[in-house]
Amino acid sequence: MEIKINILELACELAHKDLVRMVKNESDLFEDPTAGITNYTKDAQEEFNELYDYYYSIIEEVKL
Repeated sequence: MEIKINILELACELAHKDLVRMVKNESDLFEDPTAGITNYTKDAQEEFNELYDYYYSIIEEVKL
């Protein structure tokens, strides 16, 4: 059975979930937590980018 996934979306979701786990208050991650969009603070964005690259490389390695 073949399962198709969007590598970009999966890596993004995993990185975001890890980032949320790292902070006590999720609203601390965003420039404007009431805006309804994901606009990370500078520090959170840097951490997200590292996590995203990490997960993307893992997913890409196991892609058949």
